[in-house]
Amino acid sequence: MSAVEWTIERLDDKVGSEAVLDAVGKSLPGNEVTRKTDHYWQWKHLHNPFGVSTGTLGVGVSAGDVVGVRSFMRWTLDDPSHAVGRQRHAVRAVDTVTADAWRGKGVFKRLTLAAIDALANDEVDIVFNTPNQNSAPGYLKMGWQCVGDVPLYVRPLRPFRLALHVLQARLGGRAEGGAQLSALPRWESSPELMALVQSHERARAGAGLRTPRSAAYLSWRYGAHPQADYRVLVDGPASAPTGLAVLRANRRLGADELVLVELWAQDARADYLASVLRRVLAVDGFDHVMAHFKVGSVEHAALRRALFFKLPQRKMRLFARALGRPLPADVFSFDGWDLSLGDLELF
Repeated sequence: MSAVEWTIERLDDKVGSEAVLDAVGKSLPGNEVTRKTDHYWQWKHLHNPFGVSTGTLGVGVSAGDVVGVRSFMRWTLDDPSHAVGRQRHAVRAVDTVTADAWRGKGVFKRLTLAAIDALANDEVDIVFNTPNQNSAPGYLKMGWQCVGDVPLYVRPLRPFRLALHVLQARLGGRAEGGAQLSALPRWESSPELMALVQSHERARAGAGLRTPRSAAYLSWRYGAHPQADYRVLVDGPASAPTGLAVLRANRRLGADELVLVELWAQDARADYLASVLRRVLAVDGFDHVMAHFKVGSVEHAALRRALFFKLPQRKMRLFARALGRPLPADVFSFDGWDLSLGDLELF
């Protein structure tokens, strides 16, 4: 099979087509929270408040079959260093599909480079993603740079049980577990909660590219995810909450993990953040809490006071690629980014 036997088209108006959904379902099974079902794909690429995904589609010339799919989610990033509008147009390099008969024939590279050429003319400033270890070398060859390992912070809650679960998992056993957060409510963008989020975002010292926390974004990200069960823990009275955390139950190496993806407090006050974290650490049934916040941020300071420590890891790494537009000098180091784990996980 040669390259002339297939052509490249823009994905945009075909991202939800039956042919694309069929190809994705066959090639990208995913795990329990990222299974590439039709519902998940539509949530991710059609219902995203930043816009319908873009990318490229490889189509066979003779049969019209899908050779490959290369999707980029549209994203917006607040940029404190950007004088005009304070926002950057970005995309996330996410799903790649190659039909079985076309594997090893350069489909991924051709589709990706064609998409990059189109994005450079589409007022997009930057591409970013967290590729796995298998695909990372390919991205480096196509002009991406590794921003760095994403620093993850952990706070053991039941250290002996945690060690036992990890040991059982490594020995091939099945540890009991499966803690849930069903007693906590799901996300709803009430005026009270949004006032709290906005108060925190205004008061915190922003330093780096950050996803704007709008009501539309939060409702989509945490309230409408079709497979990940995000829950909220609210501190203070419902009519005037003073703190808020977004949480997700997870299993890691056989242990019950509580993932802290967002943390907010009225006016970003340290005492309110500490109060929320105390309640997070008191959630029953989990072996440890996992989180990521920018070093030097008020959220990171709260983690340090709550005795979280950095977990050595190289599995989650942030990559980025410029598209020819001026960018902050530190965008290719973590100093140039201001993200939470919710910005990074499950995409």
